[in-house]
Order: sequence, then structure tokens, then C-alpha cells
Amino acid sequence: MFFKYTIQLFIFNIFFISFSLQNLSDLISKTKTAQTTSQIILVVQNQLYFFEKGSNNIWEELFSTDCDIGLNGMILDEEHREGQSTTPIGAYPLLYSFGTKKLSDLQIQFRQITPYSYCVDDVNDVRYNSWVESKEPVKGEHLIEYPIEYQLAAFIGFNVKDIVKGKGSCIFLHIKSVDKDYTHGCVAISKQMMSNVLNILKNNAYIIMVEKEEQILNY
Repeated sequence: MFFKYTIQLFIFNIFFISFSLQNLSDLISKTKTAQTTSQIILVVQNQLYFFEKGSNNIWEELFSTDCDIGLNGMILDEEHREGQSTTPIGAYPLLYSFGTKKLSDLQIQFRQITPYSYCVDDVNDVRYNSWVESKEPVKGEHLIEYPIEYQLAAFIGFNVKDIVKGKGSCIFLHIKSVDKDYTHGCVAISKQMMSNVLNILKNNAYIIMVEKEEQILNY
């Protein structure tokens, strides 16, 4: 009896997982974002999925992994503010990849971090929410001081078009920290998974970040 129950439970779990993946692929295919790109990274709370549109125009999941998000959870794009430690909900382009060591043969634009690389988070600076190279100290993230997190990363295009000062800055997809399971608004995954992402990521890829699956169709 126990063996029979175990087999039934196993079959149910396989069916449930298969249905869930099919459901997510179907949701992705119906988004506005899917009409403008062939690659979408989907973040639903603490789970990240990588989808790609095949030659048959069917969206397929290539892999998934757990991820860290903002310490205070997720918040709608229009409600996001600097310093909240929240991850913005919405769909955004992945502008370029970057890291501490020069990478070649990537399909997405890459920028190497130098000792002078900063991401500006000062709302009074005209360069707010921009990567700058400066020999003078800049108020913001001195990227080289994050050798683990930013060894491999990608710049998420949040608040980059018609920049609103104070709305939020420097939202990245990067490697997880070794001493905490949250970020200050970014999305973080393991080093191996970040490497997997960059190995296949192309220019014009997008990321959709939502709190619940039913929000996916909004983007």
C-alpha cells in the first residue's frame, strides 16, 4: 500500500512540475515583452527562470535556479525609491554584462570593471544611475570593492529611460554574497548559474521581475 502511494505521489509531482513549466512558458509567450525579444529571464520572488524562443517560436525554459532579491521584498516600479532595499516589479532590458575580468566570446556587450568604475546613486549628481569612470571618488557603488558579487554581472535597465532622480539606481543581476541571502534591490544567483546566464545571454534580452505569477501578463 505504501509503495503504491509513493508511486502515485511521484507521478503527481512529475505531472505538476511539467504543468507548471508549460504554464510559465505559455504566460511568457503572451507578454508584450515576448514580442520584442527572443530571451527572457523571469524572476518570481526567489526563483529565476531562463526562457528562450526557439526556431518554432515556442518559448522554452533552458534552466532555473533559486535567487536572492531585495531585503524588503519586491515593489511596483512606480513605487520604488532609492534606499528601500526592494526589487522593482516590471520588465526591463538587460543593457550589458560586466565583471572584474575581461571576458570574450560573449553574445552580449561586456564592460570590464576598473579601479575607477562607479555606479552613481547620488540623487544630486547629474550622472545618477549611470556607470562612470572617475579618478576622483564618486558617491555610489565603487564596483571593484565587490569582487565576489560583481565578478560576473549584468546591468538591469531599471530607471534608465527618462531617469527619475530618487526612484532607484544600480539594479543588477549578479553573483550571490557569501554572508547574506538578500540584496539591496538587485537579483543574485550562484556563480555557476551566473556563468550559465552570460554564456548564452544575447543583446536585447529582457528580465521580468514579479511577486506573483499572475503579474507576468502585465509585462
